[in-house]
Amino acid sequence: MNPAIKKILLAGVLGVIAWLFFMFIIYTGAMLIGWVIFALLLFGAYALWNKHAKTELMKREENFDILKSDKD
Repeated sequence: MNPAIKKILLAGVLGVIAWLFFMFIIYTGAMLIGWVIFALLLFGAYALWNKHAKTELMKREENFDILKSDKD
């Protein structure tokens, strides 16, 4: 095979490998950011539940026995 064609094919293959590597890094980072945002949303919803909804249920004495054990 012609050495010039070998060099061109080698450069192309290495370029594809580098492109796949960078895409993997970018997609992995985006997925991690997505998981962190999702976890923060869940934590925020739980904090709002403890701050507002749980206290309202306790004021109305709905399911008071279950919630009372959490406070002790």
